[in-house]
Amino acid sequence: MGRRNRKRRSPEERQLRQLHRWQRYVVLPLRGVILLAFGVGVGLGTFQLIKLVRTSPMLSVRTIDVQGAKRTKVETILRESGLKAGTNIFAVDLESAERRVRELPWVREASVVRDVPDRLLVKIEEYEPVAAILLGGLYYLDRNATVFKRVQPNETVDLPVLTGISRQHYTEQPEQATRRILGSLQLLERFHRDECLNKMDVSEIHHDPLLGFTAVLDPGALSVRLGKTQVEQKLPKLCNLLAEISSQNLKPHTILLDQEDRPGWATVSVDARPSILLAGNEEEPKDEVSHGEKQ
Repeated sequence: MGRRNRKRRSPEERQLRQLHRWQRYVVLPLRGVILLAFGVGVGLGTFQLIKLVRTSPMLSVRTIDVQGAKRTKVETILRESGLKAGTNIFAVDLESAERRVRELPWVREASVVRDVPDRLLVKIEEYEPVAAILLGGLYYLDRNATVFKRVQPNETVDLPVLTGISRQHYTEQPEQATRRILGSLQLLERFHRDECLNKMDVSEIHHDPLLGFTAVLDPGALSVRLGKTQVEQKLPKLCNLLAEISSQNLKPHTILLDQEDRPGWATVSVDARPSILLAGNEEEPKDEVSHGEKQ
């Protein structure tokens, strides 16, 4: 009875079921096999292409150009970087080469760039020293207070020297030491910008936590003690003072402008003559010479 009562499917329904079976058991597995074969083929092709690119003699490095190196020898850069002509250009480890070049003393920044098919470009940015600093030994210093290289015995240093900061203070209190260094560099820059004072060479800037700043000027190794406060405001007064001393044909070796209790006064020591006090009217910037007191 059950078989006789089962609903007979139409030919269209039977064809649709057969189509579903075909897609499920034949089409879908076949599609998977095709996709797998395609993926394997692409992978093998990519591997072979990479192998070809990394071994082709047509992609060998023929030229290595170095730009920006002024104090660092090109031979040193090539030796330390490990870059060599004849190496496949895509086999070069750019990051490793850049890291090794940055370790060179004068190099602040470095980059290595591929120029396909056969050229490598090494770009160098070197430190620019603006002063030297005495930290046990003598070291080069850039405008950002970065100590980057020790001065070698065979190197001639024609730079102002910053003194007064010990190596121990620099290593144990780096932030405070850096602030003191930056203060000295700002004073040095102020000397360079002044139209009157830039005719003299600043050979040394000394900073003492208690006494403040002292500048040594050449020619003559003139020591100028500027104190701790309002240091830059004292430079115009120093300019007027030097003009007054020169007009009297005097040769000063020490000038004290750190008398905080008497800001209008300066003590000057000259060669072969006693020290004199130069008194200034505090309402007028120009100093006047007073011989009434001796130091």
